[in-house]
Amino acid sequence: MSRARNRADGDFGDLDITNIGAVSLDSIKGDADANTEIAFSGSDVITITTGGTTAATFNASQILTLSDDLIIKNSGTIGAANDTDLLTLGNGTLTVAGEVVGTGFTGTLDGILGSGTAAAASVTTLTASGRIITDDATEATSTTDGSLQTDGGLSVVKDIIAGDDIKLLSDAAVLHFGADSDVILTHVADTGLLLNSTMQLQFNDGSQFINAPSATVLDINATDEIELNATLVDVNANLDVSGTYTGAGLMTTGGNIVIPDAGTIGSASDTNAIGISSGGVVSVTATTANTSASDGALTVAGGLGVAADASVGDDLRLISDAAVLSFGADGDVTLTHVADTGLLLNGTSQLQFNDASQNITAPSATVLDINATDEVELNATLIDINGNVEISGTTAQVGVSTSTAKDIFNAGMSVKNGATSAGFVEFFEDSDNGTNKVTVIGPSSTSDVTLTLPNSAGTIATTATAADEATALAIALG
Repeated sequence: MSRARNRADGDFGDLDITNIGAVSLDSIKGDADANTEIAFSGSDVITITTGGTTAATFNASQILTLSDDLIIKNSGTIGAANDTDLLTLGNGTLTVAGEVVGTGFTGTLDGILGSGTAAAASVTTLTASGRIITDDATEATSTTDGSLQTDGGLSVVKDIIAGDDIKLLSDAAVLHFGADSDVILTHVADTGLLLNSTMQLQFNDGSQFINAPSATVLDINATDEIELNATLVDVNANLDVSGTYTGAGLMTTGGNIVIPDAGTIGSASDTNAIGISSGGVVSVTATTANTSASDGALTVAGGLGVAADASVGDDLRLISDAAVLSFGADGDVTLTHVADTGLLLNGTSQLQFNDASQNITAPSATVLDINATDEVELNATLIDINGNVEISGTTAQVGVSTSTAKDIFNAGMSVKNGATSAGFVEFFEDSDNGTNKVTVIGPSSTSDVTLTLPNSAGTIATTATAADEATALAIALG
């Protein structure tokens, strides 16, 4: 101390105090000049009050270290010599007038990112040479929430890894791929995603892909195999298979199957088993013989319907007992197999020959009619009739009629022998005596002659000569 003054009020006036070591004072005050003051309060607070624009200036080049908080007034500023209000503090908001450049940041970025209050600072450019980490776990549900939000675009030089969903919230949002954005994936609102032009969606390598070579064609390409795994694969269009179709399971179709004209359908061992001509004619190439209902070249487990004619090159067998052949639109005529007996024509149906007038029919349960317009001819070495024969018309017999019983003619009998010979009747002797016979022959006459036999037993005598005819006749007449 260059000069000392012992005063009760501690006023040193304008004296310089130097080189005194430690000074313990309750307060240090300047003179009456209000522009300069250093004061110690009772709570150990240093208060610097000046009347100028600069409260304190530290000219030392060392770092100013504070062991506790630095607090400035509301809406106070922090800056550099050339930008004194670079940072503005007020009501929980830090406003940066210029760019924020840093190598690291810890804490919240509210306000810096514009998600704070209306008084939040706006940032033109935020540059960081290190990592930017936010520990906030707020879910993103729109473009204005989440842990990190930007009102503009986002540029990322390297990879982006998302731990959860990525949402493109705008209709018609577009994903671009490539340095020149040659591949584009566009959202089609309420429809799906659109891959641009003829671009491919590739799998495994470039040979496995899906693409649209034109506006109407979609290609699914694979080097070896395309496998569709589902309980049902529904194809709502025509199906064009230019190669070989191989199916391990059942193929069910609700529509038509069309093969080329003169194409074939077959099995692995018989590829052309079934042929279909251009006119729709179906042919079966197998020649397997038929012995039952389960073999042959063609087997049908159920019924068989044929709208037109059916031709059978060999036998037709109905192998079930009581099998029925039905005829007519309503099956009005049936021919039924009677096991071990024969065939039964139903009701009064006719078996017709040539035309409707030539038929065999049963008008009742006990009568069988054989009908012909002119003649019914029975050709056999023997015709055996086991019953009465009733002939309402004329009987013309060319051969010999042999009766083992006595014939009865209730209307008389006429014996004729053609145009050149008279009618005759032969009476043979007993067969145990020989073969001799008596012949009664009608003579030539200009009129009818009646020969009346006697009404009593006797012998008719004959004459040796014509002269005795009258005597013989008299004897015969008694």
